Amino acid sequence: MHHNAIEKCNILWNAAGRPKTAEIIQGVLGHTLSKPGVTRWNSLYDAMKQIYSIKDKNIQLHRALCLRNYIIDREYEYINEYITCSCPIAEALDILQGEAIMYYGLLIPCLMALRKKLQKLENIPLTYCHDLAAAYRQSVERRFDEFFKLF
Repeated sequence: MHHNAIEKCNILWNAAGRPKTAEIIQGVLGHTLSKPGVTRWNSLYDAMKQIYSIKDKNIQLHRALCLRNYIIDREYEYINEYITCSCPIAEALDILQGEAIMYYGLLIPCLMALRKKLQKLENIPLTYCHDLAAAYRQSVERRFDEFFKLF
């Protein structure tokens, strides 16, 4: 499901990078689509969130771009679950990478809140991303184990 959804999103992101199709996208949506970058992890989350937000204009956009392979409901369900699972990580990264209001005193509370949110994710019914939620929690706990042992 991940591969299919990302492939269809890539088609839209690539179209947004070409001047003629970017104009069509702007006309249909009223804005362009952001393409994920390789230097920011959050960029995939942000771009997928943007794709999910245009769900109601999906068919209209695909028709305007003369694309036949629409993002179907199951793929939107996957995208929604991906966004749900990635949200705690993305929010924590936004806080920790902040330049104006980031202090050392925010690190531990941010990590503790992140771990709690990731633990809660594993308790909600997920069709596609249950393993992703578990992997996120395990990775965070492994990476920041020394900090978590302090409490």
